[in-house]
Amino acid sequence: MWLGAAACGSKDDDGGGAIVGSGTSDSGGSGVGGAGVGNGGAGGTAVPGAMGGAPPGPVVNVSGSTGTGGEKTCTGETTTAMRVPLDLYLMLDSSGSMLEATDDGVGSADKWTAVKDALRAFLSDDGSSGMGVGLQFFPQLKENVPESCSSDADCGDAAPCLLRLCWNIVDVAVPCVQDADCPDAEPGSCVAFGICEDDDQYVCSLGNECIARDERGNLVSLGDCLPPPPDITRCLGVTSCELPPYATPEVPIGELPAARGVLLEALDARMPQGNTPTRAALAGAVEHAVAFAEANPEHEVAVVLATDGFPTECVGEDVVTLEQAVLEVAEVAEAGLRAGVRTFAIGVFGPYDILVGAPVGLDWIADAGGTDRAFIVDTSRDVTMQFLDALNAIRGARLGCEFTIPDPPSGKMLDYGYVNVDFTSGGTTTRLLRVRDEDACDPASGGWYYDVDPAVGEPSRINVCPSSCRTFQAANDGSVQIELGCATQTVIE
Repeated sequence: MWLGAAACGSKDDDGGGAIVGSGTSDSGGSGVGGAGVGNGGAGGTAVPGAMGGAPPGPVVNVSGSTGTGGEKTCTGETTTAMRVPLDLYLMLDSSGSMLEATDDGVGSADKWTAVKDALRAFLSDDGSSGMGVGLQFFPQLKENVPESCSSDADCGDAAPCLLRLCWNIVDVAVPCVQDADCPDAEPGSCVAFGICEDDDQYVCSLGNECIARDERGNLVSLGDCLPPPPDITRCLGVTSCELPPYATPEVPIGELPAARGVLLEALDARMPQGNTPTRAALAGAVEHAVAFAEANPEHEVAVVLATDGFPTECVGEDVVTLEQAVLEVAEVAEAGLRAGVRTFAIGVFGPYDILVGAPVGLDWIADAGGTDRAFIVDTSRDVTMQFLDALNAIRGARLGCEFTIPDPPSGKMLDYGYVNVDFTSGGTTTRLLRVRDEDACDPASGGWYYDVDPAVGEPSRINVCPSSCRTFQAANDGSVQIELGCATQTVIE
């Protein structure tokens, strides 16, 4: 798709306004029906400049020419319009579970390898050229922390050592040192835990038999409760829950393809380990993206959160369920949206994750971040292709339907009431009508609106309504023209 901007006749030109019709022209002029462009007869109602408001001083003034019906039409020079540059800050889950095997049948040994292959393809794709991409991983781990521990002293500033759990909480593993550390604490809440002899996926209270329920709800024995192995009794404070490590990118946002090499090097150097501090990771990502957007106001900046599980670390003190942990992350995404940064979410989930509702939780985060729904990658199918499809969809999302307003010719002042947007595909040109704002977008006919109402501020972008954007993206031969100098055609409310 190429983009152009046509500078056209001034507001003082008799032919400066066009006619928006619901049918074809009937007075000898040339016209296009529907919400199209008309240069001739009275096929509909003329609504030039209905939402305008000209600033003082000269405006774009290009002489008109005579159309086939004897009326003046806008003609003039064409300049190049630009899409709003899109920058993505990718916060990529590199927890130990990313090394779990896939079952996609295409040869990817594990989730991490499959995701890296997708990113390699995306970063190398010519369609990504011109985008900005930055990268950071989570979790970020403290240095010089032992892999296992038998006491808090072993851990240093990464204490405490995981030796006891709150037994009155069954949905989330809540570590504790004493009963008072447990929500709704009562005597005996904080207990030394172990692993069930017959199934090490179950924890148990030391000194007791392991009892669990099968899929029919019957009580079954899983053997004795054994002391936990060293790989479980770890230092709980090894994961950084502070924002700076996540707000500081491993690879700063840089334009592709120049940034591709350093991004691939960072991916190859990373080895997954640790748990999933999603809240801290997203908060740091949003902080960095907001700062980058403020420093680059001509860009659109978004966060991409890619993860394979629920938040498991760095949750709030009052969080005792997975739902609460996810809602905390959604609040971070919502705060980012209020600051002008959207959050996209990609979940790489196995059948069990899907069964227990992981996609629903990620949808909450995406919706709060202004992107409606998460992209779900099912590890029982081609993980690389699904992840790549998600990245391509993000690249082509409606952020790509925002355009910078072209500058008027030298010495002229832009009148925001004299701007129009045309879309051409298959030899047919359709004029989009301006609507008041995003809420006024028609779900069928679409339209466009300014990022800032000219009545209260100075716009810098033209935003295309969702339905029109989908039309743009579906057309392989489409082009967009931004016309300056002819009275804006608008929807009458």
